[in-house]
Amino acid sequence: MPTIRVSRWVADQLVAHGGKDGYRIEYCRGSGKGGQNRNKLETACKVIHLATGVEAYSCDQRSQLQNRNAAVEECNRRVVAHYQKLERDRAPERDTSAKPAVRHYTMPGTTRDARLPGTTWRTADVLDGDGLAEIIQRLQEAELAQVEAMVEDGS
Repeated sequence: MPTIRVSRWVADQLVAHGGKDGYRIEYCRGSGKGGQNRNKLETACKVIHLATGVEAYSCDQRSQLQNRNAAVEECNRRVVAHYQKLERDRAPERDTSAKPAVRHYTMPGTTRDARLPGTTWRTADVLDGDGLAEIIQRLQEAELAQVEAMVEDGS
């Protein structure tokens, strides 16, 4: 049986929902040519993965054991594919677009914050930490004013 590389999440899902208790195996008579053995004995096999509902069916072999092994292998392959698709679907989209800069530093010179248009600080003061307190205070005041404006509009 070939080795399949899967991510940690897929492997955890397979372990959590695998094992003999994770499958329902049903046997039935195969159809088509094959003579008395195919018409008389239940050699076809259907395997259902209970956690996902993924099914696989095999009736190509002459014996029940061979059909069961083929159906289990096919079901396992489909279950892995199912969990890999779920993993791809649950992965968040990454935003690769460039974000506008919030704070611009010019050396030696001034610092401006895009959230507070028209306001500048000495870069040396900001980098020393002295101007940072003023920037934070002004941002809080601007946010408070924005919230108050929203409350007044809602009234």
